[in-house]
Amino acid sequence: MTNYYEYHFLYVTGVKTVESKSVQGNALIKIIFHEGTDMSQAAAEVVGYVNRSRAFMPPGTVPPFITRFDAGSVPVGQLIFSSETRTLGEISDLALFNVRPMFSTLPGVSAPPPFGGSAKSVIVRLDPEKCSAMRLAPMRWWQPSLNIML
Repeated sequence: MTNYYEYHFLYVTGVKTVESKSVQGNALIKIIFHEGTDMSQAAAEVVGYVNRSRAFMPPGTVPPFITRFDAGSVPVGQLIFSSETRTLGEISDLALFNVRPMFSTLPGVSAPPPFGGSAKSVIVRLDPEKCSAMRLAPMRWWQPSLNIML
């Protein structure tokens, strides 16, 4: 999936390099621009190309969090959570639902979503014979389709 984003970001005006790293099932993509690039225009183009890239993603893919890093918006700190008694899921939930809202209400503070932890998933096992008896068939979301973009 990262490849689709990287490919489309090469068409953003003023791009010098695109770097990516996949960590814990997440992709971190850094776009570096040439000096003098109009960053408002570049940011708008990045959002547009993100939306275009998402047309190639599987249904249900979470949209990326886009943040601008320049001299006026570099983070001044990071919070790191750990516990010897709580699970990663519990820590992630506390960071997302308890800590993040406290920071998001402070003026001038950006509170991006927490990074890391365990992604939540649901596994469903179907018995084909029981499905057939009930006249049900599992739907295949990954079936090939044709996307026409004008």
